This record gives sequence, C-alpha cells and structure tokens, in this order.
Amino acid sequence: MPEPSNSIALRACLIVLLLNAVVGREINAEDEATSLKAIQAKASDGDPTAQFTLGLMHYNGDGVPASDTEAMKWFRVSAEKGNASAQRCLGYLYDIGAGVPENHAEAVKWYRKAATQNEAKAQNYLGVIYANGKGVPRNDAEALKWFRKAAEQGDASAQSNLAVIYANGTGVPKNDAESLKWFRKAAEQGDAKAQFNLGVIYANGTGIPQNEAEALKWYLKASNQGHTISQWFASGAYIFGMGVPKNYVEGYAWLSVAIASGFKEENNMISKLTYYMTLEQVAAAQKRAAQLFDQINANKKKNKKWKLTP
Repeated sequence: MPEPSNSIALRACLIVLLLNAVVGREINAEDEATSLKAIQAKASDGDPTAQFTLGLMHYNGDGVPASDTEAMKWFRVSAEKGNASAQRCLGYLYDIGAGVPENHAEAVKWYRKAATQNEAKAQNYLGVIYANGKGVPRNDAEALKWFRKAAEQGDASAQSNLAVIYANGTGVPKNDAESLKWFRKAAEQGDAKAQFNLGVIYANGTGIPQNEAEALKWYLKASNQGHTISQWFASGAYIFGMGVPKNYVEGYAWLSVAIASGFKEENNMISKLTYYMTLEQVAAAQKRAAQLFDQINANKKKNKKWKLTP
C-alpha cells in the first residue's frame, strides 16, 4: 500500500537565476562576484527577497560557503518580514534540525505562517506534519485539508500525498478514481513515487483495466530518476515478460542497478538468473547495467540544479 511521502526537499534556485532575479540583468562568469556583492549589500540593507536568496545560497553552497547556520540567519530575518518562502524554509530547517536543534513545534509555527499565505510547498509540509503527528497531534482531516490546498495549486508532492490519502481511505472514504487522478497529475510532473504508484495501479488493475505495458512505462520513468523499488519492479517485468517480451539482459541490468542503488535483495536473484543466461548475455547485461547506472547518476546530478522558488 502506498505511504505518504516524507521527502521534504528544500527547493532552491540556480544561482544564475537567483542573481538575475535580484539584480535584474544577465549574469556571466566575469561579473558573478560583483552580483553576489550586490545581493549581500541588499540583504544587509534589509531587503527580504535578497535575504531569502542569500539564505538559499548558503544552504546550497552556491557561490558562498555552505552553512546551515548562515542559511538559518538569513531565512529568519526574511521570514520575520513576512516572506512566505523564507518562512517555509525556516520551518524546514527546524524540521530537520539543520543549523539549529530539531524543533517540530517551531517547524509547525513557520510552516503555518507560510501556508496561510498560500505557499503551496509549506501547505504540503504542514499536511505531512499532521499526517504523521509530528509536532502536533495526528489529524487526518487537517492533513487532507492542507494536501488538497497544495495539490490544487499544482504541487506534485502534495498531489502524490493526496492520492495516498484516497488510496488508503485515511480520513476519507477510499476512492480509487480520486487516487488515480492525483497520482497521474503528480506522475506527469515527474514525481518518482507517484510514477511508481501509478505503475502499481496499472499492474493491479485498480479502478482501471489492467495494463502491464503501461505499468512498465511508469516504472521505467521512476527508475530513470533513481527510484530503487521501481527498478526492482522493472527488472521483474523484463525477467517474467510482464507487459514486454522476456528479456533477461534488460532484467539483469535493472536488477543490478537496483541492488547497486541500495535495494535489499535477499533471494540472490542475480545468481539464479545467470543460470538461464549465456556468458555473452551476462556480459551484455553487466555493460548495460553500468550504462544505466551512470545515466541515472547523471540525471540525479542534473536534477540537483535547483528550480526557482516563489
């Protein structure tokens, strides 16, 4: 059964976009240092957007030394001036104990301030807090409320979490159609957990006709983002010919990638599979696994380029 996502990722900005947004001009390698000084000057002068930007830069180590303490300092001064994104980021640092002792009550306080300003990511975080009963008593109705607010604004993580609520019938009647709707919205935005869950729905035929080929399609989308359980499911589809002709080379490759990525495989499936493969097939599978592993790691590195935060 799907579980609510706790992956509370702090969305930050590409430093080039951040500098361009604050300074208002194109940035190149030659004037980046000058632009950084401009941001620091604006932040020191009390500009809340520049303060938030500087906090993000310190959190990510973009153009300045990475420092949770400095990030906390700049997020706080910006948050206290009402910057909703800074309030959300400040809550996040309290939530994970970065630059400050972990304090879920403070996290809730700042998430709520941002959420009441309609900050979608903060609304999702607040939903997670209520769903897990962390810093507040567990409250399924409040979790649903905040997930829905964020989901309706297009936040993919919230859409996935809302789908889980309907899939499990947590605080609402179980509703496969609503679950499918929200998983699809999140999956189409690239949310790996939603892509995996959408694959499971197609594989099981939950509320829709069973379609193993469609299931594999979504497993592969999540697999290419490094979602290890999806990699395991994709390997099984190739090994057993579910939605695709049997292909031991591809099955071996995805199984190898899943294990290399941390999936706990206790049945020694790789060794069992090689019994049915030629030496040439095993060599091809290992070469393919190395290619996939490198490609996935490259994708992860590319996706660490933070997106512009409102």
